[in-house]
Amino acid sequence: MKEKINSFRKQTDEIIALCVEELKGKGPNIDILKAIRKEFEEIKDCISEEGKIRVLNSRRQLLSSRVINDCADFDYNQELFSKIAEFSDECQKIPKKYLKILFDY
Repeated sequence: MKEKINSFRKQTDEIIALCVEELKGKGPNIDILKAIRKEFEEIKDCISEEGKIRVLNSRRQLLSSRVINDCADFDYNQELFSKIAEFSDECQKIPKKYLKILFDY
């Protein structure tokens, strides 16, 4: 499982790097990109400090996935949104003991 957690860490690095790159340009998703970067920095910190993936709730959702679905302009930032979807899908497959659930309702 440690290998899987390291894979998540690598994915967070890629997503953060994409956010930084995308934030250099102009587009309709700037505020969304900032929120995504912040969330993935927090996920990365949680992986480093606790060895767990930080998710929003027991359904293993990510805040960024919900924000993207609700607010994003899908004509922009498609590569980033795709990577986040992949990360979210992978969160569905790992045991609950490797998750840090923020809100369990």
